[in-house]
Amino acid sequence: MPSLESILQVDLKHALERLLAAQDRLADMLIAQVNYPLAIQGQEESAQMRPTVANFIKLLEYANDQMKPGDTVNLVGVVGTTQQTLDQITQVNTARKQLQDLLKQLDKHREPDDGKMVSVTKRALAKLGYPRFNRRQARRQLVTFAHNLDTVSFTWARSKIVSEISVKEARTLLDNKYKDDNAAAAQEAWHAQKMLLDVLPPDEPLVRVAKPVVHPRANIKYTQQNETIRTVKMAISPLFMLCNENGSLPRIKPLSDVDATSERLKRSDTQVEEEAYIRSIRIHRYKSEFIDLKKRKRKNKVH
Repeated sequence: MPSLESILQVDLKHALERLLAAQDRLADMLIAQVNYPLAIQGQEESAQMRPTVANFIKLLEYANDQMKPGDTVNLVGVVGTTQQTLDQITQVNTARKQLQDLLKQLDKHREPDDGKMVSVTKRALAKLGYPRFNRRQARRQLVTFAHNLDTVSFTWARSKIVSEISVKEARTLLDNKYKDDNAAAAQEAWHAQKMLLDVLPPDEPLVRVAKPVVHPRANIKYTQQNETIRTVKMAISPLFMLCNENGSLPRIKPLSDVDATSERLKRSDTQVEEEAYIRSIRIHRYKSEFIDLKKRKRKNKVH
């Protein structure tokens, strides 16, 4: 009787095949629509834009060997297209979600590798011909609009980088970081950092500070039933909008080349100690004069 792992690997193969077929179909449709408007930032020659979009749609692996784990490729732009193409994008988005759901199930199966317990997912993907599969790239949902757009203004956005957590939550983060690493050095590091948490009062609030996640964002305006509507979308992939053949693009404000403010890790919260208390999980303490204040605020939220 086949194991659950082997069944999931077969399902993974079929999910990949469905996604590849859906993406190839979408890429072919976009290539053929030479009379529909599009604009891709960084490309002046319109003849090159369609192959660029098509190749981006089909990208499932790391684009080059210089990319680090978790790195992705962005493509900023606006593409005018047909309702049939928008329907095909829905199929691609559905296939991407189904694939990611299967990968999460496969992640639960682990095996020893050089003193660590690792997921079998990477091995399964390699067997299917994707040794450098990029999960973040492959799960992206393409954004569509079933109408024209008036204006699109591209800008840079920064995700929230500071969050308050409890000592108990910090212990869980630390345990998860080292639970699969049985090497002596790793276990010593885990024990030393656990001791740092153990000496803290259980009710002391802590802060987790992460590096800022910087990504392109689109501020969009359109009109429906004589009403002006504004919305914001991530712009890591082109925006696809319904339009007529030989139609017009919205007014576009391009993304700036350099976002100097996003290159540094900034914290406006001056109540937090600048030096990390536990660097491996990016945990900081509040400055001593603010700890009691934070405790009271937390109790008030509970009650």
